[in-house]
Amino acid sequence: MAENKSPRQDNFDESVQFDAGDGRSRRAFLRAAVVGSAAVAAVGGASAAGLALTHKVPQLPLRFAGAAEVVSPNEPCAVCTTGTNPDNFVDQDTFNNNESIFLWVRFINVPAGSYTIDVTPTIQSQNAACVPATPLQYQSPHNSVTSWVLPAGGLACHPAKLSDLPGGTSSDSLPASFSTAQTQDLMVAVHVQNGCTTASDVTIHASLKSGSTTVLDCSHSIHINAASH
Repeated sequence: MAENKSPRQDNFDESVQFDAGDGRSRRAFLRAAVVGSAAVAAVGGASAAGLALTHKVPQLPLRFAGAAEVVSPNEPCAVCTTGTNPDNFVDQDTFNNNESIFLWVRFINVPAGSYTIDVTPTIQSQNAACVPATPLQYQSPHNSVTSWVLPAGGLACHPAKLSDLPGGTSSDSLPASFSTAQTQDLMVAVHVQNGCTTASDVTIHASLKSGSTTVLDCSHSIHINAASH
């Protein structure tokens, strides 16, 4: 997939560094190493080995301009949810019953290759009948998913505002497909809504696949309140 580039890609702040003596950074590094080893065992080959090696926390991690975003915990995969104000994306895990949601997924330092990003539970089509096990629906039948190929090494799950991102590629639904010629970050934003009136606790699992093989996955849980009467 061709990347839509923007001058904003040059406005990344490289000023944040990790203290080698910081126990939190070391623990995050060790967690990433375990995930990387699992990816090699599951996938095999040079591409998977390269993915595992790049899980090391970069010394100068890139961040979105604006620096108001919440940084993911130095892992190769991040999932998060926010409100939908494009000028101020704020992390949010509890939503009103009819509240619109942005679901963000980012895989970091992904080697060159062809990949797909998908989530479970499956997101239903807009206005589908309520299924309590899969309550999330696409906000619209068209262009509810936007995907980006970004410079490698970012740690933010989502930007502070939409204008911090270059132009993306829109599609109606997941999975999102990517094809890259070098190590880069892969990101998707999915515009969803709740399709049920009852309260729901939903754990969203995101997966990065090469063909039918899952290379990496991670998850995030949210709560949706019941409809008010």
